[in-house]
Amino acid sequence: MALQHNTDISNLTWVTISGGRAEAFHELGEYFAERIRAVMNSMPEREPLLAWSRTVEGGETVRRLRETAERDYPEEYTELRAMAEGSGVPFDELFLANIRGDIGSYDGTGCTDILWNGRNPYVAHNEDGAPAVGRDLTLLTIRLDGEDPVFAQWYPGFLPCNAYALTASGMAWGINHIGVAHPAAAPAAGRHFVARRLQRCRTVDEAVAFLQTHPMAGGFSFNLASATERREVSVECAAGRVAVFEVGHDRPYHWHANHLLHMPDPEGRGNDGSVAELDSKSPQESAVAVALGPIEESLERGKVLDRQHPLDETMTPEWLHRFMAEQEMPDGVFRTARDGDPLETLCTTIYDMGGRRLLICGHQAQPEYRSANDLLAERG
Repeated sequence: MALQHNTDISNLTWVTISGGRAEAFHELGEYFAERIRAVMNSMPEREPLLAWSRTVEGGETVRRLRETAERDYPEEYTELRAMAEGSGVPFDELFLANIRGDIGSYDGTGCTDILWNGRNPYVAHNEDGAPAVGRDLTLLTIRLDGEDPVFAQWYPGFLPCNAYALTASGMAWGINHIGVAHPAAAPAAGRHFVARRLQRCRTVDEAVAFLQTHPMAGGFSFNLASATERREVSVECAAGRVAVFEVGHDRPYHWHANHLLHMPDPEGRGNDGSVAELDSKSPQESAVAVALGPIEESLERGKVLDRQHPLDETMTPEWLHRFMAEQEMPDGVFRTARDGDPLETLCTTIYDMGGRRLLICGHQAQPEYRSANDLLAERG
């Protein structure tokens, strides 16, 4: 068991953990204890979450989600508990942060994904978040005994599963938050526990089947690509429901932001950008939505994405980088936490499936290429 601090990539810290599950995540928590405390303390939604957890409804919801995670996702539950023990941060606090998207919120928290299934296929992801939290975004290679290695973007204190992932089977995907005001009840689990387990899947069909049979209380969209199979799919999961859209070679361009595209939206949001009247929210839910950004921002971002009509000859990593990591709306989707937008683009990641390499670009940093093999190796 060991933790290796590798050479930074595009101003982002990169580490590798290996060995037994509990031991590796305990050491990860111990090594990043200061960052974990910083992330927990700087979360914009921290105070509303704590206030909600002290209510009768909040306490009961936390108890139910905790029992479900411990029963149905014991390995992932062990990882989070070991991380908490290593860091010295109370487990209850880390668990609450990890279920913040499963308790009911109506907001437009980033990110953006682009799938391109043309002659040279790509899957690209903008990880958008609060600047105070984003300073600690970390690149993590996970090499646990008996499991395929995984490379993931990781927020200290969270399970390494809610941003971008690359696996040894040639699969990669970006994840977009989907706000769900009315989460699914049991047996639906916290979405982070489902997303972490997803990293064991080796094919597109296996991943889709897993998501269809493992409901989550909150919402994520998973924009999956397999270099081995030359397939790309977008899977929306929201309050126990699942919709799947396959990106064909005949219409190779597809995007996803933070609102649903492929299933009716129970919260009243129309895929055309309209927003119906919603039920009133609690003060805690309203505060979370204000802290993380309004849903209207995602709808406007979707309009910018929908206006793009790239062709095989123009779709390149360079085009994706300009559009996602340099050009702000309405010319691109790069975010800078200005003009009322509380979030910024923390990292842009582009998976060149044909070349089996990733372009990684930290916020306003120089982009760097790394091969998938190097990112998954024991040493960086």
